[in-house]
Amino acid sequence: MKTKYDPHNIFHRNANIAPTSL
Repeated sequence: MKTKYDPHNIFHRNANIAPTSL
């Protein structure tokens, strides 16, 4: 588990927040 600011992690978080944002 990484604790760095990863773009992939952000994307996953965004998907969790708003999966219908695309």
